[in-house]
Amino acid sequence: MNGVVRAIASIALIIIIGALLVFPWFNGGADVRPQVYFLMATIAAVAVALICSLISADYRPNLPTTSIILLLALGLAGFQLLPISNLTWEALGNNTPELRQEMTSAEGLLLAGQTSENSTLSLYPSGTRQDLALLLVGITFFMLGAQFLSRFEPFRLFMILLATNGALLASFGFVQQITWNGKLYWSLPVPHGGTPFASFIYHNQAASIFAFSLAASIGYLIDLHRSQDSQAYDRAQQAEWGTQRNLGLLDRIHYYIADLTGERLFALTVLLLNVAGLLFSLSRGGLLCFLIAGIIIWSIASFKQGRSTWVNVFLFGGILTGLLTWVSMTDVVSERLETLLHSETFAEESRLPHWRDTLGAVEDHGTWGTGLGTYRYIYQEYQNHVNEGWFLHAHNQYLEALVDAGIPGLSLLVLMILLTLYACLKLFSSDYYYTYVVAIVGGLALFFQIFHGGVDYCLYLPATMVIFAAMCGALTGRAVRAGEGQRQLLVAIPKTSWTWPLVLAGLLAGSIWSYSRIESLNEMEKIIKSFPSEVSPSNIEIRNLRVLISQLEDALEKRPDDAQGQEALAEFYVLLYQLNARDIVVEEQKQVGKQLDPQSPELWELISPDVLAVGALQAHTSNNVQALKDIREQEAVVQFLQPAFTHFKASLESCPLQSHTHYRLNQLGMLDPNWTFQNEHLSRAERLGSWKSQLMFLAGKTRLYLGQRELALKDWRQSLEINPQHLDQVIKLTYRWIKPEELLDQLLPQKPELLIVIAENLYATPQTEEGRDLTLARLEKLLEEGTWPAGAEEYYRAQIAVLRGETEVALDFFWKAINLNPTDLDWNFQYAMLLRAEGKLQEAERILDYCVRQAPQRTRFSHMLNLVREQRKQQDAMKPTDPQRS
Repeated sequence: MNGVVRAIASIALIIIIGALLVFPWFNGGADVRPQVYFLMATIAAVAVALICSLISADYRPNLPTTSIILLLALGLAGFQLLPISNLTWEALGNNTPELRQEMTSAEGLLLAGQTSENSTLSLYPSGTRQDLALLLVGITFFMLGAQFLSRFEPFRLFMILLATNGALLASFGFVQQITWNGKLYWSLPVPHGGTPFASFIYHNQAASIFAFSLAASIGYLIDLHRSQDSQAYDRAQQAEWGTQRNLGLLDRIHYYIADLTGERLFALTVLLLNVAGLLFSLSRGGLLCFLIAGIIIWSIASFKQGRSTWVNVFLFGGILTGLLTWVSMTDVVSERLETLLHSETFAEESRLPHWRDTLGAVEDHGTWGTGLGTYRYIYQEYQNHVNEGWFLHAHNQYLEALVDAGIPGLSLLVLMILLTLYACLKLFSSDYYYTYVVAIVGGLALFFQIFHGGVDYCLYLPATMVIFAAMCGALTGRAVRAGEGQRQLLVAIPKTSWTWPLVLAGLLAGSIWSYSRIESLNEMEKIIKSFPSEVSPSNIEIRNLRVLISQLEDALEKRPDDAQGQEALAEFYVLLYQLNARDIVVEEQKQVGKQLDPQSPELWELISPDVLAVGALQAHTSNNVQALKDIREQEAVVQFLQPAFTHFKASLESCPLQSHTHYRLNQLGMLDPNWTFQNEHLSRAERLGSWKSQLMFLAGKTRLYLGQRELALKDWRQSLEINPQHLDQVIKLTYRWIKPEELLDQLLPQKPELLIVIAENLYATPQTEEGRDLTLARLEKLLEEGTWPAGAEEYYRAQIAVLRGETEVALDFFWKAINLNPTDLDWNFQYAMLLRAEGKLQEAERILDYCVRQAPQRTRFSHMLNLVREQRKQQDAMKPTDPQRS
């Protein structure tokens, strides 16, 4: 029987460790497809673990007390999905039903009159179920860690392999950086804004993985320090850890170097590679948090050894400082670390503005929360600082816990931390050396994550979550086994070993359910991503689009309340309407002898649903019932826009906090017989999407169509404040009627670069000289009142001088700007262009040569350098020959 148990346990261990080590290589499990395969491995591991618990008492320790907290967390997530009377919610002080009512069912909205007497706490139940599925996976690996990795030999194997895996990731990262071709794994495109390192698209996300593997490599090295005769340290027998304990420091160092073996060299190499990996992840928070965790654990460990506490602390700190100084000599790392010392880091680059905005959500919803997985939606209500990015997480797990799960969720999180800390400290008091090693590794990971959770969200990365869960499970499971026979309620619940099969059976069922959720999401995302978004909509084949619609409808049968899926399906139907309408218009014009370009922007404006919406509003305003009916009963409208409208409403019912859904519903609301034409959904789109440049531009267009010019200018100003990408389109829509004063006061944000563009393009002719002068005067006033980065004021004053035709003044200001900020290649290029225009070719060539050397991939630099050199040759050829030289 023992052989059978060992064989089954070995199979479980192979699956558990293999899954944990492979997962980080797929972008940390951030993508859905690797999660599907990981869940298959999870199901297999839990099934084997269940068999082990049934046939062997060795795999049925008492339940860790922390597992009860995790089960309570599951219960809390389930509670968020329960439909409960709105009156009960009101009595409990939960205001999410009120917010849902405000966003969906208030007077004038499309779901008015559909309010249910019961509602869930979660504002987006499908998102909460998704987070619940991943939470179940984390809890599963915590229990598997407690069951298998709490035994030292399996833990030692896991520790060595985890450390080695981190070293391999770091090595791969360095090789990839050296041979970088712009793609992850030399083949996968990196999204805009991605900053890859190793297998991660965003280098910050690698920090936690390297921190855990570094903790494991430290544990591995400590384990090798045991005495050569492999005797475990036993305080009860007053045994020493090694035969060299009483030697002096230098003698011990000499002895250690002389005694280096292949395995010790391997362990040191792994350690150094993991240190380098953590540094080159360029995560300032990750590095600082690991240093703090290391100092704390070293202090605890030294205190347990006795009088050498402070000597060891200073020695540890000195070694780390020296190592960091050496590695930080690399420019990339040193530049990143230097930002920690700049006040601008905290004033501008840090997460403080984000956290300040999040406190508004905490104030309104911190009692009960808004549901797991809803932070990314509720935060949009409270964002006040300029940032176009969509914050999926709070970059602070404690704040996000308050927003998502309220005081109950944060309380469970803190209680979980405290109980795990207690178990860790109990291990440091153990008499056995291998328990001490588990305490070191688990303690480093635990303290690191306690601090890192305050500045990042890495536990929402699935690979990080499951590795950390397994390490915490091993830590608490070791404490349970070490305390067998003792009554320690804060570590284990007595006489609960019989519950292991029940718990594992429940986790097996939960893992199967999680797999179904993740697999259905993967199927849906695969269909949505197969849409060729890089292709112009006018080039999409109608036949292919119909296939996508059919596939997505089938996929949504498994996820009917998925707001993103419903919205994507609705958008496909809108595009199908436009493609059909385009073909009809082109054919009609062809029959009367006119040829229309199917891709012309004017044609696409003509077939926009906005045109129907404006026509419907005019019919409603003039009380023309028949005209409104005709619009609603058009064949293409009934066939394509009506299904789109239905799916947008389904998206709104699932999650009332999606700004684009509100925008589309305002656009298509005229299809509803009870539509009031009061634009409530447009107002909500502006409220929720105020930091989305594209949406605010579209909202401004709608306001213009409605004749609301002031509101249109307000929306466009907000759009340009976030991103100037729509400036040309806004100018085309406004230049016929807007006055220079209105443009400067109501439309343009106070940004020098925008004022320069306006002066260069809109007011470039003699007839518009007055507008140009007003714009440049506004720019000069802005420069006088503001505080600007080094060289910026001089650069903008150079631009002003160029526009006024004051070339010498412009050259002087350009020279000053570049002296203050010589690394800005665009400034250098513009300076060179001005020098070339003035015939100062030698100086222009020198500057362009510098630009090409700094950025050889920028072809306009090299092209202009060649032109200037050719001009210089022609200039030299035209010079008269010196008679004396000839």
